[in-house]
Amino acid sequence: MIQEYIQKAMEAAHYEMLEEDEGFYGEIPGATGVWATGRTLESCRQELKSGHLLHSGSEGQHSELTVISGDRLDQLRDFCIAAIRSTKI
Repeated sequence: MIQEYIQKAMEAAHYEMLEEDEGFYGEIPGATGVWATGRTLESCRQELKSGHLLHSGSEGQHSELTVISGDRLDQLRDFCIAAIRSTKI
């Protein structure tokens, strides 16, 4: 489920080339706080994919990503919580 969520988010990503050869900026439209930069387009994509989809860069906050292709973030959150609880010893 998480892999599908990340795939849908990455399909919605928007990228821009920064001025004066400073690299690339990427974001997920509708997802406040979910963005990344990178020297190359691929490094920007990897940075966006690796850590920005499920949380924001600010400690104690989460992204406001709520809907990607019909899937709701709270469903993903509930799934993750249930998975953690079921594996807790």
